[in-house]
Amino acid sequence: MTVKDSPVKAVADGTVIFSGWTADTGHVIIIEHGSWVSVYKHNASLTKEQGDLVEAGEVIATVELRTLLRPFHLNYGAMAFLSTSRIL
Repeated sequence: MTVKDSPVKAVADGTVIFSGWTADTGHVIIIEHGSWVSVYKHNASLTKEQGDLVEAGEVIATVELRTLLRPFHLNYGAMAFLSTSRIL
């Protein structure tokens, strides 16, 4: 991680069910937490892979400061009982 990077941390314990790239949202990580999932889009880099177990507060990705006019950017969402195909 460089000085310009900022860590993205898991909001709760869970299992990574998707970690990769999509054309619409760039680097994405999705974590299942039992009956709900958390979704983190537009990351600069991912530190976890599909199948990894994560704990609340654990670094799962980074976002970067691109310019002062376009600061850190991350889309976060939490959804219950949806398939990952609907999330991406």
